[in-house]
Amino acid sequence: MEDKQVGQGGGVARKVADPLTNYFGLPWKGNDESAFLTLLAEESRAFAFANGVVMGLPRSADKSAQDSHVTHAPVTLLPAPMPAAVFRQAYAVANDFNVLVHRASRDHEFVCKTLALAAEADSFTGQLLKLYKQVYNEGWRQKYELGLHRSDYMLHVEEGKTPLLQQVEINTISAAFSALSTTVSEMHRFVISKLQGEGTPIGVIEPHALPQNRAGYKFVDALASAHKAYDNKKAVIMMIVQGGERNAFDQRWIEYKLYERHNVHVIRRSLTDIAERAKLDESSHILTMDGHVVAVAYFRAGYTPDDYHSDKEWHARLTLERSDSIKCPSLAYHLIGAKKVQQVFSVPGVLERFFDATEESDRIARIRACFTGQYSLDHEEHSPEQDAVIKKAIADPDSFIMKPQREGGGNNFNGDALREALTNFKPEERAAYVLMDRIRASTFETLSYRAGQATVTTSVYELGVYSSFLAEGEKVILDEVAGHLLRTKESTQKEGGVVAGASNLDSPLLI
Repeated sequence: MEDKQVGQGGGVARKVADPLTNYFGLPWKGNDESAFLTLLAEESRAFAFANGVVMGLPRSADKSAQDSHVTHAPVTLLPAPMPAAVFRQAYAVANDFNVLVHRASRDHEFVCKTLALAAEADSFTGQLLKLYKQVYNEGWRQKYELGLHRSDYMLHVEEGKTPLLQQVEINTISAAFSALSTTVSEMHRFVISKLQGEGTPIGVIEPHALPQNRAGYKFVDALASAHKAYDNKKAVIMMIVQGGERNAFDQRWIEYKLYERHNVHVIRRSLTDIAERAKLDESSHILTMDGHVVAVAYFRAGYTPDDYHSDKEWHARLTLERSDSIKCPSLAYHLIGAKKVQQVFSVPGVLERFFDATEESDRIARIRACFTGQYSLDHEEHSPEQDAVIKKAIADPDSFIMKPQREGGGNNFNGDALREALTNFKPEERAAYVLMDRIRASTFETLSYRAGQATVTTSVYELGVYSSFLAEGEKVILDEVAGHLLRTKESTQKEGGVVAGASNLDSPLLI
């Protein structure tokens, strides 16, 4: 999502790692005005503005010059220490999730059965599933499937135990920040190298400890591959966007690199624009937008009910799905990203529906190792076990999180709000949600930098791993791990997005 809010945070974090100061040997704590910190902030700020690590300011009442009002994106001034083993684990499972999404999306019975009750309880999921069924019954027009995914993880820590990589969610629509995360990794690498060369007390950091991050470039190349597969050099990629998007620079980077690297042009349109001006040839199923043939429809919007202001926008989504343009994602891929689907994937035996239990046992094991406890709230699955977990969550709400079928953040139930929801919701209303164990992350000290101000904060992080996938039916054309995103937030934050300024773009320092 454009600003999916970070993680499940807000739980009682156990401090099992040394403070960040011990990794860098820096005396910044209680000395924020030091010459070193000033130099570090100046270098980071200059790099951010020079390389497009920026975003729009919140809209004010006066919108006349709003597009020119930008600031640097919230970042950290130094990377965050991360165990190398869990970083490699997250990369290793990315291809497995690519294949899982693709195979599950082609299982019509699975999609419909899994989301049936959630669709009844949640009108947004219901409308998406309704359109999916309509297009399925008419026959899919697009020849290829393109997925640009991001699987998000936190490190679960218990006293005296090895940290566990546990999945927060997988994003199959509008996986944002691939461009800015690429540049933030470059920023940390450059700033550290420069400061080491100037004799500052930053200490020695080996280059291999700062992993290369090509997420933005890999996404650009995957979009270009889909454009090539469509086989019309004059066709465009249409990026579907929201009005007043503060994160437009992350999107624009992709647009400019598509032209620079592949000579492919991008047009930016909203769902409302598409509803009003797109034309679908009912015979050839070719979609044109303002005279341009659309090869790829790349969604950076459409994941929240707020993007569908009226029936017009829903009709626009249907028009897109009925065309032969390659959707990223298609409705099928979009639905596989639902929280209910993720919960069902965690049920014993379900992964074996999509992977051969003998020949692909390694895939199953890698995926299953990432799952935290997830529990169905579907009333048709009522059981003593479900009653027990609901009772436990009401008694101890801080050990759980209750998630809806929503993307973009800010929709979860935590703490007292979770207890109240489980207590007061009717059984059929609960079906719109899933219940998950809260991931308990270790804390560390970091330097956050927002609106030109550096602050030492006790933080936790969430690691996202990007992956790209292109297929024609069962034939896989592209299956790559693209790169990573690290977001850091204060440990007391229950939710908080990068665009909102509560989380920072970061990069990992492998230890």
